[in-house]
Amino acid sequence: MRQKETKNSIPQEIIFQVLKELPAKSLLRYRCVSKLWCSIIDSPLFITSHRARSHTRQGGITILMRAQPRPSPDQHLTHFFSINPQGIEPPRLLQTLSVDHFNSIQFVNGLVCFNNNVWNPSTRETLALPPTPITCGLFSDFTEWSVFKYCMFGFAPNSNEYKVVNICKIYVSKGDETGMETRPEQCKVLTLGLGARSLWRNINFDFDDSLRSLLNNFRTGGVCCVNGTIYCWGPNGHEGKILAFDVEHEKFRYISLLDDTNFWLCNPLQVGQCFALIDNDVNNVWILDESLGVHWKRENLIIPGIYKSNSIWRRLIPVGSIHRGDEILLHRWEEETGGDEIFQHSWRGGGEERDEETFLELFYYELRSKSLRRICCITDLPGLPYSVDIATLNVSFAKQVECLFRLMG
Repeated sequence: MRQKETKNSIPQEIIFQVLKELPAKSLLRYRCVSKLWCSIIDSPLFITSHRARSHTRQGGITILMRAQPRPSPDQHLTHFFSINPQGIEPPRLLQTLSVDHFNSIQFVNGLVCFNNNVWNPSTRETLALPPTPITCGLFSDFTEWSVFKYCMFGFAPNSNEYKVVNICKIYVSKGDETGMETRPEQCKVLTLGLGARSLWRNINFDFDDSLRSLLNNFRTGGVCCVNGTIYCWGPNGHEGKILAFDVEHEKFRYISLLDDTNFWLCNPLQVGQCFALIDNDVNNVWILDESLGVHWKRENLIIPGIYKSNSIWRRLIPVGSIHRGDEILLHRWEEETGGDEIFQHSWRGGGEERDEETFLELFYYELRSKSLRRICCITDLPGLPYSVDIATLNVSFAKQVECLFRLMG
């Protein structure tokens, strides 16, 4: 019910619009101003409006970077930083979390999913997902079993829901010479934000040989959620197919790849509001347009010769659209041995001084103008309890969308 307004009070509509322009950090403090402000900030309508405004806010954009040193004092620690692409300020440490090095981290519309956990960088709230239930009857008459879970994370814009999808692959054994055998896979879906009512639900799907092949390569492929669809991709194209999951309607389907194109070494990413595949040489990007059926559009990327290299170390690595739909974010590592004072700095690795100056460069490639521009250079990661060699980082990037979504419901 709408609270009563006095003669001199500010209309709630005005308060709503003013608060919507503020950063999440300020809004979390302003929840204590009054019951009215708290009710506005916590309302689903405001959370949705504020998140949408975060996508379009002027004055630049913030990039969320995940950095995991290799090796590090603790192999399971991953550090998340906020980066200003203008390069005015150094990266700002947001939080350090325990993340399995071998598990994928998925960034979706302001939230991060990893290790059966979901983290909100804006509120610093972390939710441990409930255990995925497995039908006990599958293990009858067997003495040994193991379960591998393949996790996908997505957002449905129409229903305004975040969902986690777990596909469980089950192996059983009687402990004799017959060895391990597989049992029928199970697919579970959980909707976030329902509190105690957030439970895993079964989804029926025909797990044919194509899907099993995709799951076997899932960890080395990748997932990408674009406009309400989770696209699951493996490195070999899986017989010319991509698995797609409609987050809102919870339906699986396959999407065919181009027959005459080699998708062996491609990375999945988002370009604008479309799913895309880009080759490792950063020469071509195939953009999927599903507005009128399934149509693949090819874009040729023209990279200046100075940025081309046969070395994996110095190769440009695509991330996806961050700022605008026609811009693709890329990064690469570089070394400077002197001569350019902008990049001269000292760091210590393994307890000794090194001559090479290592830094991480970020670029924007504009599809319309076919131009590449460097936006910032990362030479140090302040805030860590130990020194880090930039060259040893395992990094991933995503657009930092401010999100007030309450994980606890």
